[in-house]
Amino acid sequence: MVAEHAVFVGPIKGEVTLKGGKVVDVSPDVVLVDSIEEAQAVAEAVSERYVAEGHPQHMYTGVPFKHDKAGSKKNFAAHRKVLNGEEPE
Repeated sequence: MVAEHAVFVGPIKGEVTLKGGKVVDVSPDVVLVDSIEEAQAVAEAVSERYVAEGHPQHMYTGVPFKHDKAGSKKNFAAHRKVLNGEEPE
C-alpha cells in the first residue's frame, strides 16, 4: 500500500483549506498527502482557486481556466482501482 500520494499543483502559491478545515500549503510544485481522497480534495481546491484567481498559462489567452469536475472524479476513480490492484475502466 502506498503511504503517500503526490499531487502536482503547478504554479499556485499559498494555502488551500479542505472540507473539514485542514489547511494545506500548495506553494511547492508537488504536495504529498496521506490518501487518494485527500489528493483529490487538494486537486479540487487548487482548481477552484485557479478558476477564481486565474491560471498563469491562461492570463493572456483570453480563455479562462475551466475545471472539469466530472473528468477529475473519473481520473481519481481510475487511480483508486489501480491502487487496489484492479483494472481501470
